[in-house]
Amino acid sequence: MFKSVRKLCDKCGKVPSGLFIPSMAVGAIAGRLLGVAVEQLAFYHHDWAIFSGWCSQGADCITPGLYAMVGAAACLGGVTRMTVSLVVIMFELTGGLEYIVPLMAAAMTSKWVADAIGREGIYDAHIRLNGYPFLEAKEEFSHKTLAMDVMRPRRNDPPLTVITQDSMTVEDVETIINETTYSGYPVVVSRESQRLVGFVLRRDLIISI
Repeated sequence: MFKSVRKLCDKCGKVPSGLFIPSMAVGAIAGRLLGVAVEQLAFYHHDWAIFSGWCSQGADCITPGLYAMVGAAACLGGVTRMTVSLVVIMFELTGGLEYIVPLMAAAMTSKWVADAIGREGIYDAHIRLNGYPFLEAKEEFSHKTLAMDVMRPRRNDPPLTVITQDSMTVEDVETIINETTYSGYPVVVSRESQRLVGFVLRRDLIISI
């Protein structure tokens, strides 16, 4: 029996669940456990100072489901670093307008704690691990670097081959491609001003031409 179940599981493979559902599930489980613990404390120790003012004996004054919802929002916010959109998503899922304040507090607290541990969210980490081209919008880049400062030819090599953006024609680009075997070329402003403005790959030039 166990062998047949194992073969069936092997055929099923992985279950697609994305990032939202597992993150929310982990946060909801942790929040629910905390809510149940607080509920038990309020039930058996209702005379404590934190419970005596608003929680009477035998009353259901603690809602573990609310803790689960806030925990799901906190975990998802820490993973994805979302704030306003996360609160809107949770509000649309629950429809409880009275829970906006705890959701906002949980989202902001989780983001602050996650930023203190590391700047990258899970989507940024996936982009970096997969090697996708990604330009961080928060960083500022200045184009004051000269091409000769970042790409110096060796002693016996010919002068650095560059592509200028002001006066070079398509024929000139074809000549450079035919006469050289480099995999990429720096793009500068002009021959006089060797200010680096970009870098273009050889295969991209061939495809464009």
